[in-house]
Amino acid sequence: GSTPELPAAPKEAELPPSPASKALALIPGVAASAAVATAGFAAAGVIGHGISGIPCAILLGMAASNASTLPKSLSPGLEFSTATVLRTGIVCVGAKLSLVDIATLGPVGVPVVVACIGSGLLFVPWFGTRVLGLPPRMCSLIGTSRPLSLCLPSLSVFALN
Repeated sequence: GSTPELPAAPKEAELPPSPASKALALIPGVAASAAVATAGFAAAGVIGHGISGIPCAILLGMAASNASTLPKSLSPGLEFSTATVLRTGIVCVGAKLSLVDIATLGPVGVPVVVACIGSGLLFVPWFGTRVLGLPPRMCSLIGTSRPLSLCLPSLSVFALN
């Protein structure tokens, strides 16, 4: 005869990853993001002509991700960098704007700020998604940060003169 099969031993319940293991999983992607950002700022320094390292880093990152398949080990850190770190940076740039800054611009400066921000909010998401193929949320974030960082310093100088 045949021997009856014994039931399989119950599997141990999988524990959720610990905060330490989650943090460790971020390191390769965050390091890769930092390397690309550093290279972008170095390239901007070499190019000169007032070009910021931010668009250089974005272009380098796009080139790297399109040139080859990135290792899966980079995914958690890249996600963290493009979501959490990028959003935090944009909030910090936006925090430079205060009501006092707006009040010092006066009646001529405020419409210019509104026009800059409005054009950024409309043009950048359209261009980023349709022409560059970037995710819509990233384009919206870029669209809100660039007009603020470009227009306000210029208008502050204008208001002081």
